[in-house]
Amino acid sequence: MIFAINLGLDTSYRENDREVKFLLFCLKNSHNLTDLKIKKEMENLLSQDINWLRLREIAIGHRVMPLLFQILSSNLDKNTPQLISNEIFSSFSKDFQANTFRNLFLMKELLKLLDFLKTYDIKAIPFKGPILAHLAYNNLALRQFNDLDILVSYSNLIETANLIENLGYQLVKKLDWQWIFWHEKGKFNLDIHWEVSPKEFGFNVNYESFWQRLQLFSISGSEVLSFSIEDLLIILCLQGAKDGWEEVVRIYDIAGLIDFHPQINWELVVKLAEELNSEIALLVGLNLAHNFVNSLSLPSFLLMKIEDESRIQSISNRVVKQFFRDNIGDNNNLIKNLEKYLIRLSLKDSFQDTLRDFFYLVITPKEKDKTDLALPRILYPFYYFLRPFRLLLLYKFAWLKSFFK
Repeated sequence: MIFAINLGLDTSYRENDREVKFLLFCLKNSHNLTDLKIKKEMENLLSQDINWLRLREIAIGHRVMPLLFQILSSNLDKNTPQLISNEIFSSFSKDFQANTFRNLFLMKELLKLLDFLKTYDIKAIPFKGPILAHLAYNNLALRQFNDLDILVSYSNLIETANLIENLGYQLVKKLDWQWIFWHEKGKFNLDIHWEVSPKEFGFNVNYESFWQRLQLFSISGSEVLSFSIEDLLIILCLQGAKDGWEEVVRIYDIAGLIDFHPQINWELVVKLAEELNSEIALLVGLNLAHNFVNSLSLPSFLLMKIEDESRIQSISNRVVKQFFRDNIGDNNNLIKNLEKYLIRLSLKDSFQDTLRDFFYLVITPKEKDKTDLALPRILYPFYYFLRPFRLLLLYKFAWLKSFFK
């Protein structure tokens, strides 16, 4: 049984923000803007002296500019020029075209990379970027992305890294779950993963089962192997949780994936989430998508799970409140980063996982700790003692206020 209810996220704190209100209204009602009542409300919002430069900045920052332009260009009638000037509409159009050309280029580079690795019997699984644009939007032009992501078996990592140097990729950074390469000619990053999230994040990903459920998708005339829709849905929720849901586009990725794939096996999704210790991350992602897109419906048993778990609504409201925090000054950026980490910690299924991630964030030294204060190798253990004090000085105890508000 499928039905829709309103789980009531609190967005009242942005009621006086015309640009944010208009953006969310368009995205939330994108499938029913032809409804006369919705269309009238949209025109009323357009008449409220919107700061179009700020709206453009917000949409690009949250990577939903292509969606906003499509909604505007598809749903505004002949009276629209009175509400949106030709100059503004033209600038949005140019952004959309530039994004489209860039995406086509990155799609071409991805297919070239996959074909190249296939000749060496290396199975590379693309996710996010072009594959996500196809699976969640059914249109390569409707998603903003700046890099490419592939997953390979850890046993193939070194060989893959050596091989792609022949395609112009240069290794620039090593993390404990991915290596980042830079393509100088194309000006983009390629992230080669052997994990979909850092190990300290606490999700027990069984990659063997992921590989067994891979599916072939037809994209731009090529057959591309990628994650099943059920696995990709969970990965998107994990990625959102890892990054504290800092961008609105993450929600529309999930909503689009559900909307274009009504055959999703929801029982399997929940089973996999439980096995991965990621049920809270999944339910928060689904709750956000359900509330941000009016046309999206979820199975009744999932809506009941969301309602029964009190944490889901609290975390979801916290996510919404941090979405459009104005980035003015370094201090506010610190608070925004802190809020992101607190959201990340709250998305764990168990206290043990929360504690593990807390110690990684607060105790484990990062590269910046080592570059800001260079110690001889023999003194490296002192970084573990110094990092908490550095964080306290950096955030000036603001985390206490943020945690208890």
